[in-house]
Amino acid sequence: MGTLVCFHAHPDDEAILTGGTMRLAADAGLRVVLVLATCGRLLR
Repeated sequence: MGTLVCFHAHPDDEAILTGGTMRLAADAGLRVVLVLATCGRLLR
């Protein structure tokens, strides 16, 4: 089994950029890991 690792800077980037790719990879049997590089603060 292979692994796909996606790194994103913001919590919603996967929905905009790689969500479809991650879904296809998971459907094909790959392990999918999502890494978010954010501190988690909400800035207003």
